[in-house]
Amino acid sequence: MDKAKLRITGYGKLQEFYNLDVLPHYCVSYIAMKGERRTIVEPLLTTEIYPLRYEPGDLPGALIEFALKYEGVNLEILYSIFQKMEEKEICRHILASPLGIYTRKIWFQRIRPMTALPPRIHGRLPRTSADNPPGSQYP
Repeated sequence: MDKAKLRITGYGKLQEFYNLDVLPHYCVSYIAMKGERRTIVEPLLTTEIYPLRYEPGDLPGALIEFALKYEGVNLEILYSIFQKMEEKEICRHILASPLGIYTRKIWFQRIRPMTALPPRIHGRLPRTSADNPPGSQYP
């Protein structure tokens, strides 16, 4: 494996870009200029080599999608990335492809916890008088 012809991607590239001080992910992904997909399994590290058609680009949102899709979920890395990533950048990525499954996962991980949820009463959302027809058992 000639690392000079490989470009790191996914969590590895995000860790370099944001200079994260986290435990490394068990899987490191690279994009090869030539060749087929390969997997190299070692005792503590899995190296994935993808052909050029898998290249996600350099935008953080696309790199996060690649990481979620091909490397799995690493909450420590995602948390650290979201702490350093600008909210505008995340929103721009989500709005570009709002129905994509990995875009929705990014929204769920980052944007949803920031939004204010209505207060819950005994595990249920509070009801309003408009929700209850006359004579119903709920006040």
